[in-house]
Amino acid sequence: MTPLFYVAAVALSAGRRARWRTLALEVFGVLLVASACKAQRTSVTISSQILGVDRTVHVQLPERYEESLESYPVLYLTDGESIDEMAPLVDSLVRAGRVPEMIIVGIPHPNRRQDLTPTPVERYRESGGAEPFFLFIADELIPYIDDAYRTQPLETGPPKRLQAWRTGRPSCS
Repeated sequence: MTPLFYVAAVALSAGRRARWRTLALEVFGVLLVASACKAQRTSVTISSQILGVDRTVHVQLPERYEESLESYPVLYLTDGESIDEMAPLVDSLVRAGRVPEMIIVGIPHPNRRQDLTPTPVERYRESGGAEPFFLFIADELIPYIDDAYRTQPLETGPPKRLQAWRTGRPSCS
């Protein structure tokens, strides 16, 4: 039985086949690089006065953090559960020279609806807690990370960010 991807490739023009091969090699290369990621990850629990609970966050340090004296920018993932998917993508972007090495902080949600909805929604009684959640990040988490790790100060000017949709496709801007 002939694999479907082979049939599709034969039907493409020579130019398109070359582009598909290039894309396949790039994806394979990213997967290889991502699997070679040797960064250190730890979990830290912070007692939040703002939220009134302890919050655990995941901190991933750059591969060479212990050997260097450098300070690093920090990427805060408000979908902290996605750190396992995002960290290898960031690592591949670092290795490709697209972004600098960075500290990644993943902030898991015990209750996404509470943390990420700005106003209460009648049918979800725990909704509407975005303001305290973002105050926790600004007033407690960022200062904690800045004190505990060698971080670069936040830049002023146009924002530079790495975004990822639920589909996991990264986009740099």
